[in-house]
Amino acid sequence: MNNGPFPWVVTKDELEQAPTGAFVECADCLGGNKSLRDGEDPLRWARDHVAMLPHHNRFRIVTMTNFSIASVLSPTPDPAR
Repeated sequence: MNNGPFPWVVTKDELEQAPTGAFVECADCLGGNKSLRDGEDPLRWARDHVAMLPHHNRFRIVTMTNFSIASVLSPTPDPAR
Protein backbone atom coordinates (compact mmCIF):
# COMPACT_ATOMS: atom_id res chain seq x y z
CA MET A 1 0.00 0.00 0.00
CA ASN A 2 1.41 3.42 -0.90
CA ASN A 3 1.54 6.40 1.48
CA GLY A 4 -0.74 8.73 -0.47
CA PRO A 5 -3.84 10.29 1.08
CA PHE A 6 -6.06 7.73 -0.72
CA PRO A 7 -3.97 4.52 -0.81
CA TRP A 8 -4.92 1.65 -3.09
CA VAL A 9 -6.47 -1.28 -1.25
CA VAL A 10 -7.42 -4.70 -2.51
CA THR A 11 -8.03 -6.66 0.67
CA LYS A 12 -9.82 -6.06 3.96
CA ASP A 13 -6.45 -6.33 5.74
CA GLU A 14 -5.06 -3.47 3.61
CA LEU A 15 -8.16 -1.40 4.37
CA GLU A 16 -7.68 -1.96 8.09
CA GLN A 17 -4.08 -0.69 7.76
CA ALA A 18 -5.05 2.49 5.88
CA PRO A 19 -4.56 5.75 7.80
CA THR A 20 -7.54 7.13 9.68
CA GLY A 21 -8.51 10.57 10.86
CA ALA A 22 -11.29 12.15 12.88
CA PHE A 23 -13.07 15.46 13.22
CA VAL A 24 -15.86 16.99 15.26
CA GLU A 25 -18.58 18.71 13.27
CA CYS A 26 -21.67 20.78 13.89
CA ALA A 27 -24.78 18.97 12.64
CA ASP A 28 -26.39 22.35 11.90
CA CYS A 29 -23.59 23.76 9.71
CA LEU A 30 -22.26 23.07 6.27
CA GLY A 31 -18.53 22.82 6.76
CA GLY A 32 -18.46 23.64 10.48
CA ASN A 33 -15.83 21.20 11.73
CA LYS A 34 -12.47 20.82 13.48
CA SER A 35 -9.85 18.14 12.92
CA LEU A 36 -9.06 16.09 16.02
CA ARG A 37 -5.31 15.77 15.42
CA ASP A 38 -2.82 15.75 18.26
CA GLY A 39 -5.34 15.46 21.09
CA GLU A 40 -7.61 18.38 20.12
CA ASP A 41 -10.56 18.63 22.52
CA PRO A 42 -13.88 18.22 20.66
CA LEU A 43 -15.88 19.65 23.58
CA ARG A 44 -13.82 22.83 23.58
CA TRP A 45 -14.47 23.34 19.87
CA ALA A 46 -18.20 22.62 20.37
CA ARG A 47 -18.43 25.09 23.27
CA ASP A 48 -16.66 27.80 21.25
CA HIS A 49 -18.96 27.11 18.31
CA VAL A 50 -22.18 27.27 20.34
CA ALA A 51 -20.95 30.51 21.95
CA MET A 52 -20.90 32.07 18.45
CA LEU A 53 -24.05 30.32 17.20
CA PRO A 54 -26.30 29.52 20.21
CA HIS A 55 -28.83 27.45 18.24
CA HIS A 56 -26.09 25.20 16.85
CA ASN A 57 -25.90 22.71 19.70
CA ARG A 58 -25.80 19.30 17.95
CA PHE A 59 -22.40 17.79 17.21
CA ARG A 60 -20.85 14.53 16.07
CA ILE A 61 -17.39 13.02 15.94
CA VAL A 62 -16.65 11.49 12.55
CA THR A 63 -13.91 8.93 11.98
CA MET A 64 -12.79 8.42 8.39
CA THR A 65 -10.52 6.18 6.37
CA ASN A 66 -9.47 7.30 2.88
CA PHE A 67 -8.79 4.61 0.29
CA SER A 68 -8.89 3.90 -3.45
CA ILE A 69 -9.93 0.83 -5.40
CA ALA A 70 -9.50 0.00 -9.07
CA SER A 71 -12.38 0.88 -11.39
CA VAL A 72 -13.08 1.15 -15.10
CA LEU A 73 -12.02 4.81 -14.93
CA SER A 74 -8.89 4.43 -12.79
CA PRO A 75 -5.80 2.31 -13.39
CA THR A 76 -5.26 -0.90 -11.49
CA PRO A 77 -2.68 -0.37 -8.74
CA ASP A 78 0.82 -1.64 -9.34
CA PRO A 79 1.16 -5.08 -7.65
CA ALA A 80 4.69 -4.09 -6.51
CA ARG A 81 3.37 -1.19 -4.40
